[in-house]
Formats: sequence, structure tokens, C-alpha cells
Amino acid sequence: MTLESPHGHRSNFSAARPGVRGTKFGPFTGVEVRLGSDPNRNDIVLPEALGVLPAHVRVIKQQDQSFIVAPTERTATVYLHRTDGRPPRAIATPTAVQAGDAFSLVTAEGPRFFILVEQPTRQAMQEAVAPPKDEGPGVAGGVFSEIRRVGLAKVMTSKVGNFFQTAWMMIKTGTIFSPRYIVMGMMMIVPLMMAGGASCAAFSFHRSAAQKDDQIDELEADLDACGGGDQGEDPTIGSLTQAILGDRLWKQSMDSDPGFNTEYLKQLKSIFGRPDRYAWVYQRKKSDLTDLMGRLGRGMGDSLTRVFSYVAAQPGYVPDREWTLIRSNSEGNRSCARGPAILSYRQAVNLGITPQPDALADPGLASSDDLELKAAALKKTMGADQRDFENDEIQQEGAGLQGGFQCLYLQGDDPRDDVSAIASAMTKQLGPKARGMPDETGNFWITSRLVKFYAADFLLGYDDLKFSSDTPPSLVLDESSPTQKTFALNSAAEVTARAVAIPCLAVLNKASTDHLGTSPTLVQCGLLRILLDQGS
Repeated sequence: MTLESPHGHRSNFSAARPGVRGTKFGPFTGVEVRLGSDPNRNDIVLPEALGVLPAHVRVIKQQDQSFIVAPTERTATVYLHRTDGRPPRAIATPTAVQAGDAFSLVTAEGPRFFILVEQPTRQAMQEAVAPPKDEGPGVAGGVFSEIRRVGLAKVMTSKVGNFFQTAWMMIKTGTIFSPRYIVMGMMMIVPLMMAGGASCAAFSFHRSAAQKDDQIDELEADLDACGGGDQGEDPTIGSLTQAILGDRLWKQSMDSDPGFNTEYLKQLKSIFGRPDRYAWVYQRKKSDLTDLMGRLGRGMGDSLTRVFSYVAAQPGYVPDREWTLIRSNSEGNRSCARGPAILSYRQAVNLGITPQPDALADPGLASSDDLELKAAALKKTMGADQRDFENDEIQQEGAGLQGGFQCLYLQGDDPRDDVSAIASAMTKQLGPKARGMPDETGNFWITSRLVKFYAADFLLGYDDLKFSSDTPPSLVLDESSPTQKTFALNSAAEVTARAVAIPCLAVLNKASTDHLGTSPTLVQCGLLRILLDQGS
């Protein structure tokens, strides 16, 4: 994060023990730096084994070159180390600090993060030594500047100040505006415009009035869709999800399955916390996602297509990507997946596709010339589905991996690369008329299909899963192993979160969503963003 002071200083964080040269982090872009163990939500990522929370602390740059250190929650232990030599003290609320101060996480003895100010630029140094034109006002200006700094720090570290600071950062970055002010502003504009129209000619007045009626109707429709309107109900994340995804059973399904809902909220926050990783989805008009969306729409119907297409919305765009690394599959292991739907070998087999076998090869195996070992790795993936093949048919290719990992596979056509074959199999196994699944009028009818899609990766137990409108999918997975349940539930919730958050990111960035189908409204996305920030 590049923090630029009025005098051209840059601010960085450095973690080091006293008297020892440490690691320098930065410069960063923005006014806030986040530290925690979740790589999707933080600028500086620390090991979870140290006791660091997924989102632990924020450091916020003020315009006067001072800072605010703000623990994200009461359980996020942060110790402040002042430059005056006072003993470190734990802080639980946003606290004003100065350059040179340090803080540590979890324990007072942990690694310290020093807030440093780099040396000013040559221009700033020249300005600093230049004689003031008018010493009197300059001194007065310095006094008033100090008063403003101290006052601002006190305000920003109060509960009310912290609230307004968060709101201002949202407005300044253009991310979102408070839904209350959005609605109030819209409602205030309507009567003012109608009052102004009263002084116009009769025809002009009636035309203006009709336009205002349309605006009111549109706003009320937005509010009704969000869970508000004349019923007086407050919008919830469930009602907003239902409005954005356009199926009337979403809220009921989420409210009835706390396990799925908890993971869904976690994934929503993660995507909104790292929007740059998903910008390619709405910036690229042609991609695997749009191809899959077009094919699925022919048999899956709008409600299912609107969600299932986002299995292709992987974080970070890689052109011509054929292979993808699954960092933790249903057995808790790394594995390879292929094609636009990111299908593993077992997933494809259980969904009725006959893929070429593959296996993840570590650097040693990948660089080896021992075809027998590579063949054994492929046969392990195939399990009971043994087939004869010649060792010289074995190919290998990277999956966007680091450290020399490769995907082994047999040469030949693989239906996982064929969007039409994928769409046909998914429609048959997971479509609206699929056997053994809740119908379109039943609760969990979409979430059950998402969970089943990822449960197809199970080595054992997939055929024993029984989904219905009476049992939440997260409870159906109780019959599976904990690792299997975590994989299927988290993956299904992540795809749902992408289908909701990514179109909203496009709307909030004023980008076109025509290629993504029906677009959510600014009001819906604004309310969703605020409720997430409030922890609803």
C-alpha cells in the first residue's frame, strides 16, 4: 500500500526484533493494510499456527502522517509498543499511533511490526530547508495543524468516529454507499423534482409526474425484492441472495441450513475482500464461464445456470488454462482438475463422463524418466476402473503450479475439455428433472445439486447420499467423513458466493454485465455490501 503524505513521504511496515534488520513490507496501495492468516483477505499473511485470526488487525493511514491500529474484533489480541519505552499494553479498540511505534499480535513477545516513514524525496527536503515566507502564519498553521491532528485522532478512535471512518473509506473508494442514505436520497429527489415540475406547463408537469411515479415504482420494487417495502421487513443477506439469484426458494433454503449459510457468508466476505481476483469475470466478454453459461442454459434452466456457471469463475484469470490445482480435495490432498468446470477425474466419472486418468506428480516424479512409477500414479487415481494403456501414452503438463508440480495424464481426447459434454452430463445428473433430487418447488433444490456436484469427488460414499427437500444438505453430509463434508459444503458455498458477489462487483464498478445474464441492482448490491461489513 503506497501511503503518500503531504510532503512526499512513503509509509511501510517492517517486522523485526529490536536492533535486528527485519523484513520490509510495502509500499502498498490504499489507505489500509490488513494483517491476518487468511491470504484472501489480507495484505500481510501470517501463519495461523501462531494464533493469528483470519482477519486480525487493520492499520489505517491518516492524512496527517499518523495512523490508527484497529483490532478486527475483541478476540484479536494486539499489543502496542510505544517509542517512549513504556511497557507494551493490549488494545481492543482502534488506537492512534505515530510513525516509529510498533505492535505485535497474540503475545507481547511476538514479532513486532514497526510503522516506518521513509526518507523524504529531494523536492521535499528542499522544501523543508527553504525559509518560510511568513513565519507568523506558518507557526499558526503548525499549531492549528497539530490541533487538527490530535482532534482527528480522538474522533477517529472513538466508537462513533470509527463508524464514520469506515463509511468514508467506502465512499472515497467508490465501493458502496450506506443503503439508508441511498434510499433516503432517492426518496428525497422524487418530491423535490415533482415540486419543481409544478411551475411548468400542464403537459410538462404530467409527463414529469409520470416519470417520478415510475421511479417510485422501481425503487419500491427494489426494496420489496430486498425484503423491505410496505411489509416493513428489514433486508437480510438471505433475502438479497434470493433477489440477486432470482429464485424464490433461496432465502428459505439458506435459513433452513445454518451449516451451508455459515460457509456461504464466509465465502462472500472473502470475495468482496479480494475483488481484483475476480475482475476478469466481468471484464472478459468471452471466457470459459460464458461458454459454460450458454450451454447450461439449454437444459439446466435459468435458476441453476445462474449459479452453476460460476464453477468456472476461478480466482485469477489464466489464459488457455487446461489444468487447475485443487489444493484440498475430498480426501484433503492436492490433486489435478481439468476443463472449464474444473472437474477432477472422480467427479467426471460419477457425473457420467469418461475422462482420461490423471495424477498430480511431485517435483521428483515429474522430473523422473521412470514411466512405471508414473503409470502407477495414474492407476491409483483410476482405482477400480483399470484399463490397459502403454506407458508412452503418458503426458504431463503444469497446472499453474509452483515448485515443479505437474499433472500426469494419458494422451487423447478428454470430455472434460468439451463444454457440450459437460453441460449434457450436468443436465442429466443435476438438472431440474434429475432423479433422486428435490424438484423445483422443494426446499434445498439448488443447494442440494451444488453439494452433489462436489460430492462426486468422493472416493467412497457418493452413491449413498440421499438428498431431499426435508433434509438440509449439510446434514446429509454428516454421513460422510469430516474431510469430505468440508470439501463438498465449502465448494458449493463458494460457487454460490461467486454467483452473487461477482455480478455485484461489476455493478459497483459500473462495468457491463450483459454477458453475465440478468444484472442485480445497485440498491441490492449496496445493501448486501453493508450487511456483510456489519457482520449480519
